[in-house]
Amino acid sequence: MASVSSWRVDWVNLLRFDYWLDPQSAQRPASALVWGFAVVSAACAGAWLVLVAQRRVARWQGLALALAFGMSSLVALGRALNIPVLGARVGWLGAALVGLAPFGVRWAQQAHREGVWRDLLNAVAFAPARKGGDWSARTAFAWIALHGVGLCVVAVNLNLPIAVGVGLWASLGVIWGAGALCRALRGMPLERWQLSAFAPLGWAYLATVLFFAGFRVEGVLNGVFSPLLALIVSGALSLVLALRGLAGVLWRAKEDAAFVTAGAAALAAATLGWSVWTAHALRAHGVAGSDPYAYAQMGIDLVTRGSVLHPFPLAEIAYRLVIPVYPVVHVGYRLPDPVTLEAATVWPPGYAVFTGTAYALFGEDGLYWVTPVVNLLALLVVGALALAATGGRSAKSIAVAALAVALSATSLEQVRWQMVPMADLAVQGLTALSLTLALSANGSPWRTLLSGLCLGAAFDVRYTQVLAAPAVALAIYLGSPKRAAWLIALCAGGAWLAALPVLAYHLAVFGNPFVTGSEELAHFSLALAPETARQALVALGSHREFGLLAPWMAIGVAAAWRAHRRALVVFALVIGILGGFHALYPYLRLRDLLFLFPMLSWLAALGMVSSFTALLRRATLLRAALVFSLSFVMVLRSMETLALPVTRGFEVFGRLIREQRAALDQLSALTSPDAVVGCSLNSGAVALYARRQTFRPAGWSADALLRFVGALHEAQRPVFILDDGEEMAGVLSLLRQRYLVRPVRQLSLPFYDAVGGGSKSRQVWLYQ
Repeated sequence: MASVSSWRVDWVNLLRFDYWLDPQSAQRPASALVWGFAVVSAACAGAWLVLVAQRRVARWQGLALALAFGMSSLVALGRALNIPVLGARVGWLGAALVGLAPFGVRWAQQAHREGVWRDLLNAVAFAPARKGGDWSARTAFAWIALHGVGLCVVAVNLNLPIAVGVGLWASLGVIWGAGALCRALRGMPLERWQLSAFAPLGWAYLATVLFFAGFRVEGVLNGVFSPLLALIVSGALSLVLALRGLAGVLWRAKEDAAFVTAGAAALAAATLGWSVWTAHALRAHGVAGSDPYAYAQMGIDLVTRGSVLHPFPLAEIAYRLVIPVYPVVHVGYRLPDPVTLEAATVWPPGYAVFTGTAYALFGEDGLYWVTPVVNLLALLVVGALALAATGGRSAKSIAVAALAVALSATSLEQVRWQMVPMADLAVQGLTALSLTLALSANGSPWRTLLSGLCLGAAFDVRYTQVLAAPAVALAIYLGSPKRAAWLIALCAGGAWLAALPVLAYHLAVFGNPFVTGSEELAHFSLALAPETARQALVALGSHREFGLLAPWMAIGVAAAWRAHRRALVVFALVIGILGGFHALYPYLRLRDLLFLFPMLSWLAALGMVSSFTALLRRATLLRAALVFSLSFVMVLRSMETLALPVTRGFEVFGRLIREQRAALDQLSALTSPDAVVGCSLNSGAVALYARRQTFRPAGWSADALLRFVGALHEAQRPVFILDDGEEMAGVLSLLRQRYLVRPVRQLSLPFYDAVGGGSKSRQVWLYQ
């Protein structure tokens, strides 16, 4: 049994580069059999020389074999005599390659006569099907065998199971075999040239050799020469080419159009499936911070109390003591009313309908699934927007739509903000749906009305989306100029109808339908706009966002100007007005611009498809290079994001993982119901999950803090401090000067930075 195992290991080692290149191999003791091997190899070399001299074999073939056996004999002598350079194991590999060289040359010559090289280039370039001629059985067999060995070599040197290489090789063979069987049943030619689907794998072999030879490229482009990525990209391309060949049998007429449509549908379905998997793996198990907590709390209050206002009972003490009231409310809430002690958030109330409905139907888990579901719906709208912008239902339009969905879904920012109950993706979906309906209305009153309703709903979720109204109106006008006036009025009526509940909320809470809870306009700065815009462009230019897609977006703009000018002008108006307005806000974050991503993804997708179709039926070499470029761009941009469900290398503000959510249940068990907890940005989470009233002590002066804690003690209410942020160090130091502060337990919770609100998971102390 041990003998069989050792032989198995030896055979696998024969595929490893480090085995052949091991510099210590010549210094290891050699058995006596090496002498015999040296003698036999020398005799074989001499025999081949004799055959060459007698002209019994081809001169170049005999000389190559004689040289190969001679090299083998010298390596064996080097091993026997312990000569380091001469006895290196790599010499035997070199001898084998020299001996096989004549056969390789003969195969290459025959392949050239049979048109193999042209077929390989045409395959990678997705060129039209070949007419006439085919490969011989010998050529096809050698081609298949070459890739069987090559894939095993790549897999073994990447420390992957050899089954990975064998599995990919077998899969390609099975697909070709299925096509061959279909051809036989239909009386069609065998078409061994369809085996050219293996052609892209050549890049995986080259990348593997270069990598182990020490070749590197700095930056993200190093991934192009990564053996693993090269195997993924070239393997995927080979599978697509093999399936295209099979499709050519199943769909004889217009096979490329049908294949593109089916491939686009598969890409969209795979993208949505990955999004569901990602949401399941990375979704929040609780919310903290400011925005994520407040959006969840507004929804809960809406369905449990009938209002998005939230009560803050501790505000009564602050008002009575005449100290600042803000530290007794959660970040993101306004000051409570002195009589009702209820406060509104600074954010629009529209998303509370989403979070509240999810909470009413599915409880706490619904809060954490609502935004992933909204993300899926938004991605479907992205596809619809791309179809509406491109026009028609052609294979090209469907391909653009599927690519736009994939590019949007794999944006890191898109993934990050679907994991907490935030409004950004609802804004994206509603804005895109309004534009989709406006572009596709073409005089339809119902679509025009629905477009307005969606625009009004987008305003309910984020006030700034009202600035998309000119673009929506332009889309309606360009679709039906003669009826534009009343259609635009109808759209505006729908928008007002959808916005009425929020305007009524403003009137009831702030005394004016056009006054909002936000005070951000005070921060807007025209002088800082260039720097804000620059930072936004830098963030958009990340390789995980749109940086690698920039060339294709430029091509997309040119293609849209020629064929889809209406959509381009409408999108440009949205980007110009809304993008310009947001540039005035110095605290702009990339998530604030998520509503622009569908339009940017459409431009990139249109550029990709247009650049390929422009080269169709000509410039085969250039088109093949384009196929590889597109494939690697997609992978380099998305590889880290696609791996998130496995790597879980993921952080987002306000997201609580399972252990942190459980820690809040522990905090509830450690404190009495009348306890008050001082903390930082976890104040909302403690109040929501531990059901304890909270305050943020770092927001007070020393005197105000001591007076507040004293009032709590007078009311005989236990006071706890959660050391969950850098700002809490000074608070604890002050309280220790006046009170006995004892540690209770460490809890796994976010620990917040003093500046910027960033956090990291940490064991934080709860003190009493």
